[in-house]
Amino acid sequence: MRLAPVLAVAAVATAAPPRGFLLVAKNLPVQLLQRDADADWRRDELGGLLRDICAQEKYPATVVVGDANEAETVERNRPCDLIQARLLPDRRRLNLREDGSIFPMRLFKVRAIAAFCNIYAEGTLYIDNDVQLRLPVVDELFAIFDTMRANGKT
Repeated sequence: MRLAPVLAVAAVATAAPPRGFLLVAKNLPVQLLQRDADADWRRDELGGLLRDICAQEKYPATVVVGDANEAETVERNRPCDLIQARLLPDRRRLNLREDGSIFPMRLFKVRAIAAFCNIYAEGTLYIDNDVQLRLPVVDELFAIFDTMRANGKT
């Protein structure tokens, strides 16, 4: 009977966090990702955002990428354990069309958001790679969406 409390504690320890951030990245942002906090944020936008997420120490982030090499790059260069890389479920790679259209990249983002929008049971916030988080107001950001959900606006 002593095993039951240990199993309960282990289940709690491995449970998915209730809320977190969702990011979608491929190609150049992943290639430029650096673990180093001294990296120039204008060159490494994804890394800057991931370092912001790590600095707040509360909410994790899932980064959806296009292939196994990109997933390995994110895992290797992630600034902390709050960050995890995930592949789009069908792993279909979308390439830019010859005319340079960004439509396939946008479609990749939309498919990734649709596949992982509910990854955190109490709230998943999609955040683009080229923004910076204001750490003192991260809880307030989630509170805004809690209010929207409570009012049936989500």
